[in-house]
Amino acid sequence: MPKRDTKPKPTVAAPATPARSTLALRPAPAGHPSLHTYLRSFDIEVPSVASRVVPGGPNTRSRHEYRYTDIKRDALQPWAEFSRSACLARFADALHATRVAEQPAYVSPQKGIASKEFACEAEVADFLRRSLTLHLNRALAAAPGCELQDCGGANVGCSADRVGIVFPAREIRLVGDVKVSWKWRSEWRDAPRSSTQNLEYRQVLSQLNYYMNRDNCRWGYVVTDREFVALQRGPEFGALKVAEAVRLEGGDRDWGVALAAWHLHMMAALDGGEWSLPKSTKAGRGALTRSTVAGINEVTKEEKEVQVQEAAVPRRRSPRLAAKAAAEGV
Repeated sequence: MPKRDTKPKPTVAAPATPARSTLALRPAPAGHPSLHTYLRSFDIEVPSVASRVVPGGPNTRSRHEYRYTDIKRDALQPWAEFSRSACLARFADALHATRVAEQPAYVSPQKGIASKEFACEAEVADFLRRSLTLHLNRALAAAPGCELQDCGGANVGCSADRVGIVFPAREIRLVGDVKVSWKWRSEWRDAPRSSTQNLEYRQVLSQLNYYMNRDNCRWGYVVTDREFVALQRGPEFGALKVAEAVRLEGGDRDWGVALAAWHLHMMAALDGGEWSLPKSTKAGRGALTRSTVAGINEVTKEEKEVQVQEAAVPRRRSPRLAAKAAAEGV
């Protein structure tokens, strides 16, 4: 009869990174950085804008869905509550107790390299996907209880460039759009109302307002090659709160773009329905009173002034046609 093996069986070592619990914080080994440190570590060198790019130009237009006139100046308010202090007050435990085993996103230095220069929106979107989105999604995956990821809108049939989706339900809770800094800047909010800059500022906000309203989202954002701007939709059509812009490069390390984007996505990830806001309807003109006629005339005058300014700007060539013309000596 064979002898029984009385030797103790070897124990199985615990995994280097324990499974994430949705019920309690279970930090990974102390050798890994905290979630807060990981988000603060995001530091990229943004490529230069190509010299052939002409500043200005129209942003995306829609004949029936959104228009800059949807955003009235008195309906825009500062979103002062979107801040580092608000983020820490809400998520300090998760930020400091959770450890991240993933490597930070890294993009090699980009400035001064002609082949890396930005010349169109698609190049900006690709750079952000390889840098900010990658870093953000790794931080979201590490956050306790978070089932939300940042994805391309086209992946789920959404016309917005970016969407925050909760899995496995694939529910859109947040929308974002990528723009270029030579067509949209947060500082253009303070440009004269009849200027092309202020028109383009409101045109982009009207596009985001349309996306947020369509998907019942309370929050959204605009991100360019220079800045990240968070938005909160109000109950009335066209009413928006606009947060202070967070720089992509060279800004405050304590309130950098990765932490700001993570904060907005985590707010949308939480259960409880805070992310959701019912659709609002654009008000019709209604009866032609003296005040409504004055409003219509004001918009018409504004549009004519902008058209005159746009007509004075030389027509731009695409980078491909400009290069071809230069080669032919045209």
